[in-house]
Amino acid sequence: MARFGQVSFTLLTVGVLGCLGGGCSGSDDDSSSSGGGSEGTCTPNQQAACTDATSGCQGTMTCLPDGTGYGACVCGGATGGTGGLPPTGGTGGSTGGTGGSTGGVGGTGGLTGGTGGSSATGGSSATGGSSATGGSSATGGSSATGGSSATGGSSATGGSSATGGSSATGGLGGMGGSSGLAGEGGTGGEGGVVDPFAPTVVPTNTGDRWNLTAGNIVFEVDASIAGKVVTFSIDGTDVLVGSGESTGSVFWPAPQELFPDRWPPPVEFDTSAYTASQDGNVIVMEGPTWAGESLSATKRFWANAESQIVTLEYTINNQGSAARSDVAPWEISRVPAGGLTFVPASATAFEWSSFGMDAIPLEDALSTAWYLYADSDISANSKSGRDATEGWAAHVDCGSGLQRTCSDSPIFIKQWADVSVNDFAQDESEFELYCDPSHSYVEYEIVGPAASIPAGGSATWTVHWYLRYVPAGTSLTVGSQGLLDFVHGELR
Repeated sequence: MARFGQVSFTLLTVGVLGCLGGGCSGSDDDSSSSGGGSEGTCTPNQQAACTDATSGCQGTMTCLPDGTGYGACVCGGATGGTGGLPPTGGTGGSTGGTGGSTGGVGGTGGLTGGTGGSSATGGSSATGGSSATGGSSATGGSSATGGSSATGGSSATGGSSATGGSSATGGLGGMGGSSGLAGEGGTGGEGGVVDPFAPTVVPTNTGDRWNLTAGNIVFEVDASIAGKVVTFSIDGTDVLVGSGESTGSVFWPAPQELFPDRWPPPVEFDTSAYTASQDGNVIVMEGPTWAGESLSATKRFWANAESQIVTLEYTINNQGSAARSDVAPWEISRVPAGGLTFVPASATAFEWSSFGMDAIPLEDALSTAWYLYADSDISANSKSGRDATEGWAAHVDCGSGLQRTCSDSPIFIKQWADVSVNDFAQDESEFELYCDPSHSYVEYEIVGPAASIPAGGSATWTVHWYLRYVPAGTSLTVGSQGLLDFVHGELR
């Protein structure tokens, strides 16, 4: 088990509001009447508050065109349109032309503000509240109340967000405009892109074991063993090794040169108990400090129910008094021997002969490095690496010709931010593969960048895991364009 390293509406206030609760209140002057009909001479089209003799409702009456008296007392301030239910704002003042006869001057015109409350529609001079229909320039409500000759509910008055028309005349244009604001700017429900990495799965735990289940995908970590990932399965098929000396998926600091005598890894990162907690839908694991290097790890895990993607966030904390620039995050996942592993990569090979390891015979095709496992290739501790050029790698767990067979072929995909060669940790590459001569497991590894970490600071690295089935009929061989196309289609 010699080792290797890795790098790194407001609801509309329609005209009928005027009589709700307390009835309509005064208009442009302070006079009032109890019924309507003749009240002596008056200014044509002038409005006045009134009380309906039959119902007792407070309303508005309008001076007749010949000035001989007032018309009938109209309660409720007009038919005014619907004012603008969100999100489209409704038709508002489409009935504005009737303003003078039914809703009080400008009372309905202002409701055109319901289309969003904009000055262009909310009671424009062309619609309800105009001098021609919703009240003449002399009346129709003063410019302060939303029935002016200029607008009859312009953005300044009847229907504007500033005044919304006169609140005193239950049906003046301003009242309608208020409701228009509710739908203003609301194109309604133009949805954004759903984040496929958002933590939407609620974690559960039994003792030290914490679980995330997204459909047929199960992900488990164990706080008692350094927050190690112990299960990653699809329909019960686990793609991680579950028994033996080397199991699950672990997180170490790179490079391996940091380890005393290069091996074993520090227990604080490998086997020590971690403190587990839950932050919303995120599992949090806090590790102890490795005294030899003054480093500790924090792990955060979460899953998205819709995309069925699991996210692993690793943080290296510098607990020392000096800055560090030589440490990178390193994820090591033990998968069963016998599979097809591939990664888009440069052709430059990284080998670890200085660690006493043989090279693994990776093959290059379609700008991708491939390894189809064969027992005959592995007679000693063996390891090879590459610069992963696209920030992803994949491992097909089983299938025809891969030494292990199953009814389906699960594929385990890892995705991360691509790492520049200049940021590789010492003696490490971005993608690494280790094969144990016992043929009991393969280590499928990725390494993040060697970041500068100030004293008391930290560096965080994020990896996304996908577990899928390879589509039936896809070639499971070196140089399979179908496999590459499938992975590209899955990545988010």
